[in-house]
Amino acid sequence: MRIMAKYYTRARTQKMAELLDLTKDEAEQFLSNLVSNKTISAKIDRLQDIVTFQQKKSPQEILNDWSVNLNSLMTIINKTCHLINKEKTVHALYYFEGCNAIANTIQWPKPIASSSTAQAISDLISRVLDGVPIARLFQVSINTNLAVNGKDIFELSNGSMSGSILISASSGVAAAWGFNYYLKYVADSSFYWSGKNIRLTGSSLIPISTPIRIVVNDLYRWYGNPCTFSYSAVFLEFFKVFLRMGFPQSELDEYFTGPAFLAW
Repeated sequence: MRIMAKYYTRARTQKMAELLDLTKDEAEQFLSNLVSNKTISAKIDRLQDIVTFQQKKSPQEILNDWSVNLNSLMTIINKTCHLINKEKTVHALYYFEGCNAIANTIQWPKPIASSSTAQAISDLISRVLDGVPIARLFQVSINTNLAVNGKDIFELSNGSMSGSILISASSGVAAAWGFNYYLKYVADSSFYWSGKNIRLTGSSLIPISTPIRIVVNDLYRWYGNPCTFSYSAVFLEFFKVFLRMGFPQSELDEYFTGPAFLAW
């Protein structure tokens, strides 16, 4: 199954034990048996894939697909798991997988933003443009409700002030994306590690004839790049976080990479 399977199942063990009237050790063994059975494991992976990779379908379509696959999974479990009460097993798996499917299809993840997000993006724009007065003509508006099924979105249009541009976005990241889009495709400018070529001069920004609205293709995106894990993440205290969650040090040592596996 997935690389984090044992952590995923560990988080469920206590509730599974309650539903099946098992001890914690018995529940762990039961879940371990499910994971080790390749046929069952493949079916569970299929259930996870349904709610992860089919966002283009409606929630009802996803739930229908999920229900068919879960029924197939239960048929297999009823043939292979003989030591646990079948009715309680069905109830437990419906409880867990059902909650996951509903949460992942109806309650889509939502972008977050604080009252300072818009100002942070305005400050970013000012830094990129070296603080020139024209930077103030970029108006930034953050509204998390703009998100489409949890997907980030930005809109570019002419602002309320003469010569200004309004960047409306579902998050700060989306607003920064919208600013970069304007630089690249409207202002014929560029901003990269290797240098920048900003073609914004005068007292007004290049107007937009028709509002531009773009929704990100994917619900989930990679965070950072390979260097991020050496520049910044190397100092994050993941060990303390997971230790507080109850994971033993020995398992953390097996899971996390060491200095030899940093970006250089």
